[in-house]
Amino acid sequence: MTPSEAERRLFDEAVACDDRLAFDFTLLPLDARAAGRACDRTEHLLRGLAAAEDARREDPDDSIPEPALARLEAKLDLLIGLVGALAARDAGLPPAVDLRWSRHGLRVQAEIEGEPGATGLVRIQAAHWLPQLLELPARILARGTHADGAAVWLQIEAGAALDTALERHLFRLHRRAVAEARRQAAGG
Repeated sequence: MTPSEAERRLFDEAVACDDRLAFDFTLLPLDARAAGRACDRTEHLLRGLAAAEDARREDPDDSIPEPALARLEAKLDLLIGLVGALAARDAGLPPAVDLRWSRHGLRVQAEIEGEPGATGLVRIQAAHWLPQLLELPARILARGTHADGAAVWLQIEAGAALDTALERHLFRLHRRAVAEARRQAAGG
């Protein structure tokens, strides 16, 4: 498969996010049992993140939060960020790489081992503030160059439940990036 075909397969008609996150890929044959366990752990983590974010936004009156509550939430965000940064430092996360990802897979600006068709396990940071890594079974689709260097296209091989949870997570990340871009455009 060519890089342009892989790009279309992974990102056409899918919510995709560009980011720089901790990432690694371990080349290994994936049996159904090991892949299923990795998918279950990742789905559980993504559902927990979604539940935490949904609970934070729930407001029965859809009104603006009171100033005291807004200050408390801001302090909590700072504390979570600090704890996440300290945990990430101590956890020995893999190096951060530039990547684009969707529920179908990733394009990674990095050199990784393996030829197209080889399988392995992708480990990717779920969010900047969270040192926990998602584990996704994947297959190398293509190798080539993109933008400023070597790139590898990886197709995620997960079931429907993880696919849905991953799509929801990426939608949240995409929505947050769009909101941040708007804030910067309005302020700058």
